[in-house]
Amino acid sequence: MEIYIWQLDNHSEFWYENQLHMPAHYQISKPGVTVGYPPEWTVRKRMIQITKIIEWDMGHRVPQHRHKCRNPHGHRYKLELTLSGPVSCVKGSSQEGMICDFGDIKTLMLESIHQKLDHCFMASEDDPIFSDLAQGKGQDLNILLVPFVPTAENIVLWCYERLHPILPTNLSIVRLRLFETPSSYAEYVVTQ
Repeated sequence: MEIYIWQLDNHSEFWYENQLHMPAHYQISKPGVTVGYPPEWTVRKRMIQITKIIEWDMGHRVPQHRHKCRNPHGHRYKLELTLSGPVSCVKGSSQEGMICDFGDIKTLMLESIHQKLDHCFMASEDDPIFSDLAQGKGQDLNILLVPFVPTAENIVLWCYERLHPILPTNLSIVRLRLFETPSSYAEYVVTQ
């Protein structure tokens, strides 16, 4: 097996089995080169996946739905974010042995998703009832107008669009799974 090493700086080194998983703008060493790590560490340098979960309460409605979801209602949403990345082997670093600190991921998710959606009502811009309320006719109502019908499928894509640009460059989103109820979820699997 060939091992490629990329360097973010003079101190950070991560191993990849092939160049396909490696960010193109990083310095590449020669195939098969090791840098003083014992051979048994090669398992630790592979891409690892971690998952962080947040929950929030939010209302919505699906205006043209043929059943009861056309009525305003709410859910306890649960978002699972699965990330992939190399394990840090920077000696003495706060993140040594991790791909990323779960607390850092939680902070990103809370700031970009939870703070926007918790105890709000998500409505389509085309929804005549809630677009009027959101445009000043409803006093102090937390209504988020979006350019789509707020189904679980569209909301999980909205979450992806908010999270993808703010993640550290060494991490990739593998999957986002949004539970609308304990037994129903929409999942976005990122394909490369």
